[in-house]
Amino acid sequence: MKKSKPLQLILKLQQFDIDTLDFMYDFDVTFHNNLAERDLKMQKLRQKISGCSRGKDGADVFSRVRSYLSTAKKDGIDVMEAIVLTVKGQPFVLVR
Repeated sequence: MKKSKPLQLILKLQQFDIDTLDFMYDFDVTFHNNLAERDLKMQKLRQKISGCSRGKDGADVFSRVRSYLSTAKKDGIDVMEAIVLTVKGQPFVLVR
């Protein structure tokens, strides 16, 4: 018997209840995953607008650059400074 969409959601939430509510216990976890979604949506938008990155190599390069800049931004490093450091051959590295 096919389960309705609401029932499927409830069953998933029950199965992953700790992961779903992790933001309540660990304040470093965000309530939403919009940052991850934004990082991925940019690639699709770029492909639609300019037709770029249709090949795997172009998409890989774009993803690497985007990931580097996104990480810099999330860690409080100025994006322009991150670019300058990279061009100088000294990309930022965070030690955690």
